[in-house]
Amino acid sequence: MSRTVLRIAAAFVIVAIATVATYLYSTLNRESERAISIEGDHLAHAIAEKERTYELIEQALGEVDGYKTCFKTFESSDGMVFSSATIPYHSSKRARTGLQTKLREAVEIIKREDTFDETGRKVGKKVLETFAPYDGSSVVSAAILWTSGSHFGYVRSATRRNILEYRKDKRF
Repeated sequence: MSRTVLRIAAAFVIVAIATVATYLYSTLNRESERAISIEGDHLAHAIAEKERTYELIEQALGEVDGYKTCFKTFESSDGMVFSSATIPYHSSKRARTGLQTKLREAVEIIKREDTFDETGRKVGKKVLETFAPYDGSSVVSAAILWTSGSHFGYVRSATRRNILEYRKDKRF
């Protein structure tokens, strides 16, 4: 009889160990799944929030044709570099002349459109164009030129793709 009791006790111990092992496995597995799910949610959230940002690198004041000009260099969070300038002329006619002067340097005009204020009144022009390579470069650069009232400005970068990405990001 002692042998039978020993077998029954051993069977109970094996069943108890199997039950505890199953419980622990399922509990740890659920926590692991939850952790993965949370990480997945954070990752999806981070990707959704990840927008390209632009950081000012340099800013300088200078003159163009006797008009004070603000020059800027900035870089996107993914490494694209841009330069820009804004010239506040004294008249919209002079701003249009500045635009026309730059347009003569263009290799290709990609898009030309009028710009409007909040009331729908035409206030200027915006032109997307490419320029011949700089000395020592084989890459055609691109720019968005714009006028708004008496102001003329541009944003320029090394490639057409950069300018198109900037335009999309800034809804410009």
